[in-house]
This record gives sequence, C-alpha cells and structure tokens, in this order.
Amino acid sequence: MHERGVTGWSPVESIAFGEEARLQELLAEDPSVIPVDDIQDGAPPFSLAVRESGLPGSGSTDILLFNEQGGIGLVECKLDANAGLSGR
Repeated sequence: MHERGVTGWSPVESIAFGEEARLQELLAEDPSVIPVDDIQDGAPPFSLAVRESGLPGSGSTDILLFNEQGGIGLVECKLDANAGLSGR
C-alpha cells in the first residue's frame, strides 16, 4: 500500500480507512499506486476505465482498469471491518 504525501506517493506498512468509498476513490484517482509489478514483472501501470461497473452474473465491481498491453484489472474494495458484507 502507498500513501500520498506532500511530495507524492510513498510505501507504507498499512493504512486505516474509515470507508470503503474513500479507498475506492483513492484507487480510482491514481491507479498507479496498485503495485502491478509485484503481480507481474514488467507489467505496465493501469488506467481507470470505469467505477461501479455491472458484471453479468456477479453483481458489480468497484473499479475496472486496463493497461496499454490490453491487461484488465478488477478491484473490489473491502475493509476488514466489512469483510462479511460482500455482495451487499
């Protein structure tokens, strides 16, 4: 996870969020904070495609992303305090 400071983004051990909506907003504002290189070496950063996108058969996803190589990222924001609320 990264935190935005005066001089830009920097890695942090953990961040407490009071609302899932705020976490979703931060990730949508700047998807480059998602460490895609930790998932796939050399992967280009994601760009926001859409928020709150409907997915047939599974409800909706919070954030839909894409990258210049055609990669797709789906982000579902869940806080530990709300982990049991999936799908609501």
